[in-house]
Order: sequence, then structure tokens, then C-alpha cells
Amino acid sequence: MLTHEQIWTEVFASRQNRGIIKWPVVGVEEHQVRLKDGEILKVPCLVVQKGTVKGIIPMHESGVSEGENKKANKSRLNTLIGQDISIIVTGIVEEDDIFIASRKAAMEELSRHVWDTLEVGQVKKATIRRTYRGVVREDGKKTPDGAYVEFDGIEAVLPIYEISHGWVEEIRDTLQPGTEVVVKVIRVNKDKKRCQVSMKALLPNPWPDVARRIQKKGVYAGKVTGIARYGVFVNFEPGVDILCRHNRNGIYPEVGDMVRFEVENIDIQEQKIKGIIRSIINRAS
Repeated sequence: MLTHEQIWTEVFASRQNRGIIKWPVVGVEEHQVRLKDGEILKVPCLVVQKGTVKGIIPMHESGVSEGENKKANKSRLNTLIGQDISIIVTGIVEEDDIFIASRKAAMEELSRHVWDTLEVGQVKKATIRRTYRGVVREDGKKTPDGAYVEFDGIEAVLPIYEISHGWVEEIRDTLQPGTEVVVKVIRVNKDKKRCQVSMKALLPNPWPDVARRIQKKGVYAGKVTGIARYGVFVNFEPGVDILCRHNRNGIYPEVGDMVRFEVENIDIQEQKIKGIIRSIINRAS
């Protein structure tokens, strides 16, 4: 374990050489911070700490997207609590015995040469930073939920439908901030510095030969994995979920129930199987 003096030596070295150091986020607090235009405002800050040495990273230096809603901004920062992040020390407040740092600067430094070589198909080890909810567009359609993952100083998007071949009901139950995952790069826009990745692309695809194990008008057992306004998802096997239309004959399944379903249509090319629930075998609770 580093001594108090050794920890401060690391901090001073980062400040002097703009070196990147990795520290754990222990909380989120509000502090008076002087902005680039000279204005002093009270803003939410990430708090990093080793031993008794404390540092703060203001919202605008956190590398997290900032909106007008202060409560939402703080919630985004909260998802980083408990995670190790890369930072560059930008200032030291001796009278308060704390330092000021920037995660944004560290990410920019780490990604400086990454965009030049980043290509579709590359496999990366990434860290889940935070999950997000989709939003309803003007046309009434909802964008998918997803997660932001970080690798090599780049923050990429992992849509919920790229997590696995099967239905994912709740992304927050599936992906936890701070978890390390392996992803494949599937889209890159170097001009806008945007990247989309997939976990599903690295998993075995069960669909090419699923027709050998299931047939139209066949009746099978499965577990309910999700319920949407347009139907009920029933898991047949890993990676294969059946979309069953709502049955109005007094059958109201819940997530976790074991049910019997009948297959009505199989579309291997679109990777979709439709059916209808015929009965409930047993309840989840």
C-alpha cells in the first residue's frame, strides 16, 4: 500500500507531466469551481480518493455528456461510483488539501491515435460505464435502450439488441457499470468520432439450424422472458426467443412463468419465430 507521501508524489507527477493515472471513484459531491470563462459555479463533481488523498473532477471534465437537467447530470455521474477511471491532474488546491483532475483530458489523450486505426471487425476489451434509456422520437417511435462502454479512451454505444441473440427485458439487470466485457466493433464514424459495438456478434448464432429443433404448429415449453405491448417473449433455447401474440382467452403470463406455446410462423432469414401461448405450466412465484 502506498504511503501518503507516495500518493501525493503520483499526483504531483501527473500535474507536472500531464501523465495519466488511474484512481477509484468514491462518490459525487458539489463544489465551487472556476470555469474557463472565469465564472465560479457550484457544480456536481466526481470524487476520487486513495488513502486520505482526495481529488475532484468537475462535471464538464468528467467525460460524461452534460445536459440542462442538473438532477440527470448527477445521476450520470453516480453510475461511475465504484469504478476505476483514468484522469490527468490539472490543479492542486493546497489550502484544501485536494487536487482537481480531468477524465475528459485523459480520454482524449488515450484516444489520440486510436481513431486512425479503429476499424469494423476489431475485438476490444471494454468496461461498461453506464446504461441509458431510449427516448421517444417525434414520430412516436422509441429508440432502443443501451449502454456506454469504454475502451482505449473511446466511449462506444452498445445497443440492447446487440447484447445477445435472445430477448433482453431489462438492460440494468443484464449489464452492471464497471463490468468488463469483450465487444466487436460493428460501426465506425471517424468524422463524428462515433462507434457502435456488439457482444452478440461474438456469440455462437443459434439461428441457422434452429429449424431442425422446432417446427410450425409444434407445441413446446419455454420460460417467459419479457412482456411488451405487442406480445410476450418466450425463451425456447439460449439465444432463441419466440414472440407470442397476446392471448385474450384468460391467459395472462408473467415474466418467469413456464408456459406451453404453439409455433405459428418461422422466418430463419429474419431470425423471428411467432407463436401463441396455449397454457401456463407453472408460475414463477
